[in-house]
Amino acid sequence: MPQVNAIAALHELLALTKRSFLQYLRHAQPYRQGNDEEILATFSDIVADQDLLVERIVGQLERRGHVPPSAEFPMEFTGLHDLALDYLLDRAIDYQKRDIEALEQLSESLACHQTIRSLVDEAKGMARGHLQSLEECCAKA
Repeated sequence: MPQVNAIAALHELLALTKRSFLQYLRHAQPYRQGNDEEILATFSDIVADQDLLVERIVGQLERRGHVPPSAEFPMEFTGLHDLALDYLLDRAIDYQKRDIEALEQLSESLACHQTIRSLVDEAKGMARGHLQSLEECCAKA
């Protein structure tokens, strides 16, 4: 796998984290039913973890003299904002799996950048934990 430069890797990690599906849903108005509190709590916990990781990624960029880029949410998210939370939970699981695959590929491309690879590997571990939380929430729903 070809190597990527450190700044490009940080930009990719930032986009994956800051513009995740659950980050999108925090700004959307999904349809809520009476029994959605656990789903909302799980989403909120994941977004809070991602926010902390975003701060660390931004710090890495700033230490390297780079301004964090702005990023937009993927267009495919826009058609999902007003759907029921139980449906969105299934979609969140799908997107989480996709993000984990992207993090695995990014990690493999960072053999020469150990500090950033460690951050990506931490993000990957966190994403796997989030996937487990989402799957547990889905099993209960």
